[in-house]
Amino acid sequence: MYLNLGIIGHPLEHTLSPRLHSYFMNETYINGGYVCFDTDENEIGELFKCLKRYNFKGINVTVPYKEKIFDFVDNVSKEAQEIGAINTIKFSEDGQTTGYNTDTYGFDEMMKLNEVNPDNRNIIVMGSGGSALTVLYTLKKYNYKKIFLLARNIEKAEKIVNKLNLSKIEIFNYNFLNKSQECDIIINTISLGLKGERFFKMSNVYCNDAIIDLQYKPNVTPFIEEYKNTSVKKINGIGMLILQGYKAFQIWTDKNIHLNFNKIVKLLGADNAVD
Repeated sequence: MYLNLGIIGHPLEHTLSPRLHSYFMNETYINGGYVCFDTDENEIGELFKCLKRYNFKGINVTVPYKEKIFDFVDNVSKEAQEIGAINTIKFSEDGQTTGYNTDTYGFDEMMKLNEVNPDNRNIIVMGSGGSALTVLYTLKKYNYKKIFLLARNIEKAEKIVNKLNLSKIEIFNYNFLNKSQECDIIINTISLGLKGERFFKMSNVYCNDAIIDLQYKPNVTPFIEEYKNTSVKKINGIGMLILQGYKAFQIWTDKNIHLNFNKIVKLLGADNAVD
């Protein structure tokens, strides 16, 4: 068995997916390769023809094409349709393509791995982009107490809430952080601070259970840094990256793997901030 896989997006200089899926193939004794397709939007159609011609089994999709790729697939899974984003595509032998979203699986399984349970919890979610949508979609199946959604663009946040038909949720701008607050879980989906700018001051927000950052570079992200002197459980996004990739690999191959997270994290050159 051989396996042709790849990823489409722009830019792709820093993607860890080739290392991750090469590890999965090695663990399952599959010959194959994983190719980066740093592609302009007007080239996607031709790329798909090429992928079919050379018998590709699947590709991952990353920014900025997770929403735009819908025009190029034949079928879409329920999760991908409801979220409005595809990050995994499977090519069938008959030439049909199916789009999936494995980010929800990755986020949910990361919480379980770290023993974070949203049930009956007050949760702050920071951001109103695609990652926030994934988080909120996942949280919807839990019996959380209340969600506080923080966003710069209130209108965009309202659209997400309406799209998912969420209840027990309030929307605020980031001035919410200036007053004394207490919650159980904080989930950060924004990239503030990764270019050297200051992250929001979080000293007014006490967190009981866990802080989760979907970012994973550096391993102690600017958001996690805000809680470095506290005993709260701290989790970065490397687990979600691994688990969403694993789910994609299962979709393509039907193979199960025992995940050695320490080995994978070391292979990827990242440290998982969990305590």
